[in-house]
Amino acid sequence: NRDSVSYVDIYGLKGIQTMYRGTFRFKGWCETLDLMKATGLIDDGDKDYTGMTFRQFVAEKAGVPGKDLRKELKEKPGLNPTDRSLEALEWLGLFSDTDMGYALTSPYEITSDLMIKKMWLNDNERDMIVMQHLFLATYHDGKSEVISSRMLDFGTPATNTSIARTVALPAAMAVKMILTGKISLHGVYRPILPELYNPILDELEANGIKMEEEYGLPVDRMIK
Repeated sequence: NRDSVSYVDIYGLKGIQTMYRGTFRFKGWCETLDLMKATGLIDDGDKDYTGMTFRQFVAEKAGVPGKDLRKELKEKPGLNPTDRSLEALEWLGLFSDTDMGYALTSPYEITSDLMIKKMWLNDNERDMIVMQHLFLATYHDGKSEVISSRMLDFGTPATNTSIARTVALPAAMAVKMILTGKISLHGVYRPILPELYNPILDELEANGIKMEEEYGLPVDRMIK
């Protein structure tokens, strides 16, 4: 979710003319996180919040009286929150007069605890990962093609989420390779070496996690 330009050299893509990436978020996610950041709700410095309500907490962090948080945040110079972001904070419970029940802790812990409680998957819900890589390749003979690599993976409510499987399994597989002597490297390595990623990709595929690749696609399939 950060700057990917630094990976041009790491992936051996010198000479590439265009590289960009993006992450799809639900509408309102980015402006809500922007508001949390601007008001200090995800700061990591510890403080004693004994006896403080969520409303008082937000008011203190944002530097407003706290009588009408929605109105005060909207009118605070330089903040410019959207209605959707204010609704999100209220939905989380950050505008409530409930005692937070915290002593020494950080705003980050308070806010993230609320998000975990409100956003936890229900027993009948599952998560989904959608990943797509598109490459526009032009060759020496002048011919061009689009290469597509896609992955669609679903979590299982009874076992693990998709995000947990796709993050934890590769690391676990690498540990197993170390313990069984299949990796002789020492130190910290990115998974850009064939001796690392090939066996891990093979084992992931055996667990139903696979990138589906297509070649020879028309150039109009490229994102513009």
